[in-house]
Amino acid sequence: MTIVDWESVLPPWLGEALPLGLIMCDSALRVRYWNPWLVERSGLAAEQAAGQPICELFPELVSRGLEGYYERALGGATVTVRQREHAYLLPLPAPPNGAGLEHMQQRASIAPLRRGGQVVGTLTVISDMTERTGHDMLLRQTIEQQDETLALLDTLITKAPIGFAFVDTDLRYRGINERLAEINGLSVEAHLGRTLWEVVPSLADQQVPHLLEVCETGQPLINREIAGETRARPGLARVWQVSYYPVRTSSMRRLGVGVLVTEITEQRRAEERERFMAGLSEALTASLDYQATLDALARAAVPFLADWAA
Repeated sequence: MTIVDWESVLPPWLGEALPLGLIMCDSALRVRYWNPWLVERSGLAAEQAAGQPICELFPELVSRGLEGYYERALGGATVTVRQREHAYLLPLPAPPNGAGLEHMQQRASIAPLRRGGQVVGTLTVISDMTERTGHDMLLRQTIEQQDETLALLDTLITKAPIGFAFVDTDLRYRGINERLAEINGLSVEAHLGRTLWEVVPSLADQQVPHLLEVCETGQPLINREIAGETRARPGLARVWQVSYYPVRTSSMRRLGVGVLVTEITEQRRAEERERFMAGLSEALTASLDYQATLDALARAAVPFLADWAA
């Protein structure tokens, strides 16, 4: 049996100088060295830990199946307890920067201690991974939130009843949602890379000046009205309300223009009907003369109902 002078295994200053937890155990896994780093973080004095079996000091090692790592170290292997797999080796309280975690997050190595070629115990080295884990958790949460936001935004843009498109500085479609593609009478794929003149030739002359102005000034144009027809319903005049917004990178480099389109054809027709009915009411009440009333009605009806009247 090898006799070990445990006080001589490590230089006296080393255990105090290192910002790590150091534990030496003998072949029966009784604690023979418990450094100041562990005293401070566990609240357990070195005198209290000395001579105690590590698995009795921390029964959780057994319940979590981690005592097997010590058995492997006594067998001559160096093993690593990874934070991603086990979170921690010893259930030490989380430091103030623990990001809401109950226990200090740890990475630990358990190595065999040898004297004269014989394994006489184990050396455990513990490093605090809590701050890094907190940063990783925050990063994952941020990424998850961004993914959720992007998914929501993608759904809103793709499925929204409002038309949306992104047009680059060459006035080519780089993105478009299903609603605006439906208004234009082409598939989403058929828009990409093509210019306004190729996709909506009857509306391009009305929109291009607005797009160029936003590209040049960097200022949005809100609720501009355009009218015409598209491939979706050829021969039918329709009306849209369009807003144009500059799109830039964080360094303010101009990428193009975001376009929001709302069809207001029915709204404009309703307004015209209201004006027509108001005109009829005015014509009927303006005079008691039969012929004058007929003349006024004819003028009100043209051009709303017909091109001419007799």
